Amino acid sequence: MALNPAGSHLYVKQSSRDPIRLLRVPAAGGQAEEIPIPGDFRLSQNVLAPTAVDKRGRILLEVASPNSYYFGTVLLDPSRNIAHHIPLNFDGDVWGPGWTAGGRIAAFGAQINASLWRYRRTSIASADPTSPKQAFH
Repeated sequence: MALNPAGSHLYVKQSSRDPIRLLRVPAAGGQAEEIPIPGDFRLSQNVLAPTAVDKRGRILLEVASPNSYYFGTVLLDPSRNIAHHIPLNFDGDVWGPGWTAGGRIAAFGAQINASLWRYRRTSIASADPTSPKQAFH
């Protein structure tokens, strides 16, 4: 959940539905309004950072995309219905994006290193050529 800097609206994720929706709720009470996420982005299940909304109403969102295995960050401008993916030179998940007091973006990153292994059966020569030994390499 995030509160805009003016204190007039709360931004929350509604995860009880699929896909997860982003809602704007008046802080004084009232009807929630869905904020559409343009493009192929899907909101992650993680919570919004408390600083996800800036003074201009732009929202930083943690998203999944069909173009990446990792969670990334999108800058959503609801007033223009535009979402821009924030490109990073980083292989890993980006969590909890938020605005700093100076107007910069800060987030947590978790780099994931992995490798694929292929095991195959090979024969090992022995002193007795009639009894090959098996091993996995």
